[in-house]
Amino acid sequence: MITNSFEVDVNFWQVNPQLKLVGPFKDLYNSDKSQGKGTSSRKMWAIALYSDRKSKYFNLSEEEKEELIFDDYYGDRKWPIENRELFDSLCFFYNKLTETSAMRTLREIEQKLEERSRFLKNTEYTLGEKGDKGWLWDTADTLDKMLANSQKLYDMYDKTRKIVEQEMEQGKAIGKQSLSASDEGAI
Repeated sequence: MITNSFEVDVNFWQVNPQLKLVGPFKDLYNSDKSQGKGTSSRKMWAIALYSDRKSKYFNLSEEEKEELIFDDYYGDRKWPIENRELFDSLCFFYNKLTETSAMRTLREIEQKLEERSRFLKNTEYTLGEKGDKGWLWDTADTLDKMLANSQKLYDMYDKTRKIVEQEMEQGKAIGKQSLSASDEGAI
C-alpha cells in the first residue's frame, strides 16, 4: 500500500510527494494545471481505491469498481473507458509499487478465477450432434471437468491468499523482493 489511509479529502501528492517524481505518476502530475494539482490528486485516489488490496472496494469486480469509484467518487464514469491506456498504465504502475510477488500472483489468480466463473456461468451444457467421431460441440464433458478441478484451483488460491495475509500482517516493506507463491511452495 502506498498510503497508510484512504483520506481522499487530503491531496494525494501531499501525502505521497515522492510519487510525483516518477513514471506515469510524474506525467499525470506535471500535466495537471488545476489549483493545487487537485484533478490529478483525485485521479490518483481513484486509482488507489480501485487497485489497492486494502481498499474497501478491492473485492468488487473490475466493472463494479470502475462504475462505483469513477462515477460516485471521481465524478466521471467514462474517464477510465475514454482514457483506457492511461488508466491501465496508472493501475499497472500503482500495483508494481505496492505489490509483493505473492500479491501479484494472488491478483492474477483472482482475475483468472473471475474469468473462469463468468465462463462457467455463461456456457450452456450441450451435447451437439452425433458425428462419426463422437459428439460434436460437446460442452458437457468440458464443463464437468472444469467443475471437478475447481477444488484444486481454490486450494491454490487459498494458499496464496494466506501468504499475502501473512505478508500484510508482518508489514513487509513494499518494494522489497519477497518470495513468490511458487517459491514458497504454495503453487
